[in-house]
Amino acid sequence: MAEPRELILKLGQKIIGVKVTENDPEYWGLASVVTDEMAEVALAMKVRVPATAAEVAKKCKKSVERTEELLEKMSVIGVIEYNWENE
Repeated sequence: MAEPRELILKLGQKIIGVKVTENDPEYWGLASVVTDEMAEVALAMKVRVPATAAEVAKKCKKSVERTEELLEKMSVIGVIEYNWENE
């Protein structure tokens, strides 16, 4: 079995609010659809708090363009909610 991905463990813990191990279904669910780069972006966000791509990009130290790409991919797979009504 591969080594557990630390960023995915941290993201799982952030999402559900309790410690997540590599044996938990939350870990395997995230690990199957989220890249480590996506996890970096998600970890720079607050849970259920709206943020612009520019704000997230600044926190995760990525370009706004790359951050927007990753946010769009994460919204398509259902990791984040994209609010189309507000800018």
